[in-house]
Amino acid sequence: MRAHRFGAGRFKDARDPTCYLCTTVRMEAALEALEQRAAASRGTRLTPTHLVAHVLSQALKAAPDTNVVRRLGRVQRRAEVAVSLIVVQPGSGGRTDLTLVTLRNGDAKTLETLAAEVERGVQEARDGRDARMERGKRRAARVPGPLLGVAAWLVGAIQYGLNLSLTPLGLPRDPFGGVALSNVGSLGLDRGFAPLVPHTHVPLVVAMGAVRPAARVEQGAVVAARVMDLTYTFDRRAMTELEVGALAEDIVRRLERPLR
Repeated sequence: MRAHRFGAGRFKDARDPTCYLCTTVRMEAALEALEQRAAASRGTRLTPTHLVAHVLSQALKAAPDTNVVRRLGRVQRRAEVAVSLIVVQPGSGGRTDLTLVTLRNGDAKTLETLAAEVERGVQEARDGRDARMERGKRRAARVPGPLLGVAAWLVGAIQYGLNLSLTPLGLPRDPFGGVALSNVGSLGLDRGFAPLVPHTHVPLVVAMGAVRPAARVEQGAVVAARVMDLTYTFDRRAMTELEVGALAEDIVRRLERPLR
């Protein structure tokens, strides 16, 4: 933990310690395995997003030093794996909003179970049927704009700094989890780096790009491949480059081998 203490001493706010990493994954085996798994489960819809969320949960369980939370300047390991999917939610008047579907303990679930949970959560979020999230949005809407930052800081200080629950006030406990996952590929982007959002207290954000064709060299010959970029935005006060690099390598290994 010495590297974390060194980082915390050098950086003073959530903007300074942001670091970035990018990897490229060969997706042929994963896409084939998804198709076979979907057929075997009688047509269950399985997508790269489901697979990345599942693999990310498993990799976080195997790398607890990247599944952490900062409390009063100290880094603590989380008791569970919680990955939040960032979902685009259509709004009124053609406007859109972002909401979250939080997957807890996805490492202990099958891919099919996790996929069903994702689809159900996404549909509820888009239909405005996620009671906890909608209640939180309504409460936030009542706060005057100039005071939103102060209110978010106060809630974060109580929930994350002091580790106290605000559920009696209608605020969900740890709604954002330890890692956020965004599919920028659904917007037609090959690659994108998502920002750290201070009030969420999430120290690691992963963004997956679109699966795209690319040329690769195998045994001296150029071959057609299908690849996907995964980017990582992380808080250097919470984890080191070596820890995130090892996590990213493990995710690449898990994605590039067929599902079992």
